Amino acid sequence: MGILLRIASFVSMLLLLECSQQYDNMVSVPFDVFSLSEAGCVWIELIDPLDNEVAVINSNAELKNYMICIENKDAPSIDFSRHSLLLVRGVTPYGTRATIKNLQYLPNCSYIMNVELAPNLAAVTTNWQIAIITSKLEDDTKIQLHVENE
Repeated sequence: MGILLRIASFVSMLLLLECSQQYDNMVSVPFDVFSLSEAGCVWIELIDPLDNEVAVINSNAELKNYMICIENKDAPSIDFSRHSLLLVRGVTPYGTRATIKNLQYLPNCSYIMNVELAPNLAAVTTNWQIAIITSKLEDDTKIQLHVENE
């Protein structure tokens, strides 16, 4: 049993080393900001957030779990056969505007998304959210979220 644990630890260290060396090889991933401002729909706010989160949405059925549209309005159309929608959201103790600075891919590891929050003068707990459309990702894609205050 001890030898198996040592082998597993060694393999884990090799994977971590490989990922850390690949920070030099990060690839920028193109994306388009997705807005609901003219769609007649709104994002469903987090009720009891534990942390900031990224949701990888790959179907219209999934998308409907994250938004509400007013009567007689349909959710915006997205070609989920070729694209994924990434919904990033969280809560801050002040009013804010979120901006996605970049989305990067670490070969054989994961994605990293950098989000910047710009505060405004409202001193009230606020839900924030921003969504982007990017190339198709798997449902279980790991995305490391880095949120910074401006």
